[in-house]
Amino acid sequence: MGAAGAIEAALTVLTVVRGTVPPTAGFTAPDAATAGIDLVHGAARPQHVRLALSHSLGFGGHNTVLAFTAV
Repeated sequence: MGAAGAIEAALTVLTVVRGTVPPTAGFTAPDAATAGIDLVHGAARPQHVRLALSHSLGFGGHNTVLAFTAV
């Protein structure tokens, strides 16, 4: 479990570098509760990403947020 944050951070960097937003896991179709929210579902979407955040939570209240920007 300790490496999960590192894997998430690496995938977040790939999102910024490749300009592709991955789909939201487990989300199949929008409904009234998600109306007006731009959620990616089904397949990844090409999109210019200038800033992305990777937020990881750990046992004992350890929290880390990393911000990645395009160069």
